[in-house]
Amino acid sequence: MYDYTGQKCAVCQKAFEQGDDIVVCPECGAPYHRDCYEKAGHCLFEDRHAPDFEWKPAPPPEEQHFHRPRREPTGVCPACGAQNPAEALFCRSCGAPMHETEPEQSGQHSAAGPRYQAAGPARPQQTEAQQEQTYVQMEFPVQPDEKLDGIEARYWAAYVGNNAPIYLLNFKRMEVSGQKTGMSISALLFGPLYFFYRRVWGAAVAFGALSLLLSAPSVLLMLQIAGHPLFAWMDPNVLQILSNVAAGLRAAMMLSCGLFGTYFYRREAGRRIRRLLDGCPPQTEVREQTLAAAGGPSLVALILALGAVVALAMLEFFMLMSSPSVGTLLSWLGISGTML
Repeated sequence: MYDYTGQKCAVCQKAFEQGDDIVVCPECGAPYHRDCYEKAGHCLFEDRHAPDFEWKPAPPPEEQHFHRPRREPTGVCPACGAQNPAEALFCRSCGAPMHETEPEQSGQHSAAGPRYQAAGPARPQQTEAQQEQTYVQMEFPVQPDEKLDGIEARYWAAYVGNNAPIYLLNFKRMEVSGQKTGMSISALLFGPLYFFYRRVWGAAVAFGALSLLLSAPSVLLMLQIAGHPLFAWMDPNVLQILSNVAAGLRAAMMLSCGLFGTYFYRREAGRRIRRLLDGCPPQTEVREQTLAAAGGPSLVALILALGAVVALAMLEFFMLMSSPSVGTLLSWLGISGTML
């Protein structure tokens, strides 16, 4: 007799156990608890009874796959072999995840594709669409449909534009670690100009205004020494002290731009992306095109900001050159008249 243990009764949907009183339909062979069959009064597959129909047992549960135990972190990148701190989540050299993931049971890659391209022979020539798909799969440190701050990575990439893989990696590091700091060399070196370039308008205006304010004491000091009539009444000793303090504060401001530049950009970009997506149709391609048109670096904003800086510098230069004691200023700066 067939062992029905583990199979389910079609009436109560409970699995048969050893010792159960089981009856079998004489037409199709479907098993039932005797009480269940008597309550139903007939086989539940009665409408399917035919010479070619036969009840078949459900397949046994899939065997559990063997998983390799997780290796203790060694700090060695599994992708490039670079040495990293043992607690690092991503390689400092190539950006690859430091911890190996379990192999997929089916032996196939996920639908989104692998995150990093394995070494091997050259790939055949691809169409433009295939190249774009490969770029999204291979180059981005996160999967295109993976969400960062609740926004799919493909939308982040469309909005960020230039250097999207690097920014996405930094965004993910911040989300995983919960930290707001991460050194941005561009923001450290260029301060407010970086924020204008990346369309972070709030930080651009705030740091730009602060930069002008901190530059004022040194400009006023030079105008006072040059004998400009509008500033001759000022005390040069006080201006010197203020200038030194402002220089220190300006250095701290630039350091803050470098440490929090990526965070400010991520926060502002996230707000704009959500606002743009709310007004977009659901088609992915349309959304990406909308974000690409509204995001990316702004050369216009950068040029305008640079123009304002140059204009202020020229104004300062002409005011100094028109001052009656410009020679005194040059001597104070250690510049002789023959050097001009």
